[in-house]
Amino acid sequence: MMELSAQDLQDGQTETREDRQERISWWDQSRLRQARVLVAGAGALGNEALKNLALIGVGTLFIVDFDAIELSNLSRTVLFREGDTGRRKAVVAAARLRELNPHIQVTPLDRDVSYDIGLGLFRRMDVVLGCVDNLLARISLNRACFRVGVPYVDAGMLELGGQVRTFIPPNPPCFECTVSTEGFADLDRRFSCPGLTRAEILKGRAPTTQTISAIIAGAQAQEAVKLLHGLPVEPGSGLHFEGLSNSVDRIVETPSAECYGHWTFDPERIVPKPEATAADTTVREVIEWGQELLGRGAVMELGRDIVVSFVCPDCAEEEPVFAVRGQVDDSRLPCPRCGELRQFALLSGEVALDSPFADRTLAQLGYPPLHILSVRRGAEYAHFELTGDEHRAMNAP
Repeated sequence: MMELSAQDLQDGQTETREDRQERISWWDQSRLRQARVLVAGAGALGNEALKNLALIGVGTLFIVDFDAIELSNLSRTVLFREGDTGRRKAVVAAARLRELNPHIQVTPLDRDVSYDIGLGLFRRMDVVLGCVDNLLARISLNRACFRVGVPYVDAGMLELGGQVRTFIPPNPPCFECTVSTEGFADLDRRFSCPGLTRAEILKGRAPTTQTISAIIAGAQAQEAVKLLHGLPVEPGSGLHFEGLSNSVDRIVETPSAECYGHWTFDPERIVPKPEATAADTTVREVIEWGQELLGRGAVMELGRDIVVSFVCPDCAEEEPVFAVRGQVDDSRLPCPRCGELRQFALLSGEVALDSPFADRTLAQLGYPPLHILSVRRGAEYAHFELTGDEHRAMNAP
């Protein structure tokens, strides 16, 4: 490593905090300073990845995590302290990163990455890092990134091993190309059961160590550095590290011709709506925007299943719900009147102008701020961004 000598300092050379990395021939600190990176998950992997990105000077970081800090997090998270137990992970991580590098901007988003982050926010990122511990979140991140054309770097670990893979839309493969039939079947099985077992879907809690999280997150952050500099990265490539044998294998995933996950919006068909927000815009308005471009008969694609109501099979009591299926807690299923487990009515697929739900706002149906809604007529699509939410979504406390 080159050190500045006393003579260097006397010659007027000034050392900066990024001095050593700027001595790399291809390094462009200004690119990093202007970059926006979203990190989903602020646990063991997320802590290490965020620390690395902050230290190298990535100018704007977004942290998405809706969990609280637990005592067991402390042995694997460099940004958390014992007094932080019970506080929100994203908020605490953001505060510590600002201490680590006061020259960067860090925004914590205490939200569920699968449902509460609009596609418009993903669209404004240069790279997204997945530091999550469950299949549902990985699939959600993959689809969001491919819809809006943003590179996604996925990482995972177990005990003394782990892997990193980089997916670059619109080029397959995507993360979903790598998911087994059994993986999808297990996810479908859990979602289709009467209990909507969200807790089961999200329980990650894999046995890991701080050592492997540092290794894997280091490789993950390095992939982000390469992408931000425009260095060559093969889509679907990555590495697998096995700590027991100290072996490193290169990964190159294979595209699946039948995969739905790497469907990408045509960026020319994304229409910003500067006055539109999720709280004030109705389904009817979105469909009418689509009809102006595509013609009569256009419908809005939901892109998610919405629980409309609970219905008790015993006493026939019905309770309106209007929440995204994956966010409905199974503790709400027992009927408050008779205690019987209630069934639920779903809204899925698409909605037309004559739908009884057309006059509900997007927020009432569970859509997040700065989302992008899709309208279809036959095989033609148009996409509309709720750009009026931009400030709220990008600067949330």
